[in-house]
Amino acid sequence: MLKEVRMSYRSREEQLTSTLRNYRKRLCNLNNTHQLLLTAYRMQREQILAHTGHPLEAGPPEAHFSPAEVELRGETERELQRLREDKSHLETQLRIAQEQETHERERAQLVTRATVAEEQVRELQEYVDNHLGRYKLEVTQLRRMLRLEGGRSHSAETPKPRPLRQSLNKTSYEI
Repeated sequence: MLKEVRMSYRSREEQLTSTLRNYRKRLCNLNNTHQLLLTAYRMQREQILAHTGHPLEAGPPEAHFSPAEVELRGETERELQRLREDKSHLETQLRIAQEQETHERERAQLVTRATVAEEQVRELQEYVDNHLGRYKLEVTQLRRMLRLEGGRSHSAETPKPRPLRQSLNKTSYEI
């Protein structure tokens, strides 16, 4: 009976050892496949980020898909995880810096356009002021000439020219 128990234990031990070896082998293969997928994802993501003209979203950083630190077995895997997290953090900072640079460029362009527009408004206002004064003078002279001619050459049959339009608030005639 003791022999049978020993044989049973040995058999069970061999079975568990074999299962453990198979499990470790599968875990190693799974880990290698995961690393290959992470590498392919990183390369594809970097290609998408390199072509900024595309409307595609690059997706989360590679560190998002890495196992938790508790699951990492070796020191090199932990170091790789830290490097992935650092890379993710730097990518975020780079994206923010690029957006700030874009906004600053747009701001500079808008300030330039506003300055040019202000100068154009100033020039147009000066032009209007100069010409308005000259036109007022010319209108006044023409009215005086009409009054002088009307008194000399016209008879009582010709009606008087009507004033253009008189403002209610002002006593002068407006055009």
